Amino acid sequence: MCGLLELPLRGHTDNFPGETSDNIFDLPDPRFGCFNGLLYIMMDAGDTGLIEHLDQSPQNAIYGSSRMQNRIVDIIRENLQNQIIQETRRSPYYSILADTTQDEGKLDQMSLVLRYITEDDEIVEQFLEYVDVSNSTTGIAIPNTALHFALEVLTISFF
Repeated sequence: MCGLLELPLRGHTDNFPGETSDNIFDLPDPRFGCFNGLLYIMMDAGDTGLIEHLDQSPQNAIYGSSRMQNRIVDIIRENLQNQIIQETRRSPYYSILADTTQDEGKLDQMSLVLRYITEDDEIVEQFLEYVDVSNSTTGIAIPNTALHFALEVLTISFF
């Protein structure tokens, strides 16, 4: 839901507060982000399984930490990428679009986008991944990085 609505998962603090309350605003620091806020909304709506899990589980089994949030995001990312890759493999025509830019921290990143035709003859462009290209941004290195990604990661054949 957070991704669909383009909401940040985290707030000022990253971890689930580890305590429950009848009123979310009674917590010592309610700035804990959308992911953990959704947990509180679900508890407030009466999700007894979630309430029981959060009240009775040890702190290391609540799965509200920033590390677990990152793992959940990684799993979702991997699933979405696999769906895009499978759809691309079924397409008779596809291309890889690559563009580089520098972020605020002066890190050079290349965005990889797959453009392909669906089974319904619709042209689709799907963002796939950012690739760190800080080590080399030459005219030869960038297409080689995109080609490596296509061959090794996507396992797409050009022949």
